[in-house]
Amino acid sequence: LHVRSRRQRQMCIRDRMTPTGTPDWYVKWTAMLLGVAGIFTMSAGFVVWGQVAYVLSSCGWVYVGMQWSDRAIMIGSAISGTAVMMSMVTGL
Repeated sequence: LHVRSRRQRQMCIRDRMTPTGTPDWYVKWTAMLLGVAGIFTMSAGFVVWGQVAYVLSSCGWVYVGMQWSDRAIMIGSAISGTAVMMSMVTGL
């Protein structure tokens, strides 16, 4: 049985947090807001504006994934952004 001290648990939790105030932090939160806004905007019937917001969000998340060396974020964002762009092109 491995028992951690309170200090060890606090250090472990603190180490998992992403740094704040860095460029990728701002891009991450902007991309999150654009993604949510895009989904709600599309649901409200403003499809083109929602798609634009969602594509910008996907580009932001690809950037964040590159900064964090996280392939899952990059691939997931690139695929969903590409799917929305394909929908935009077929709607023209």
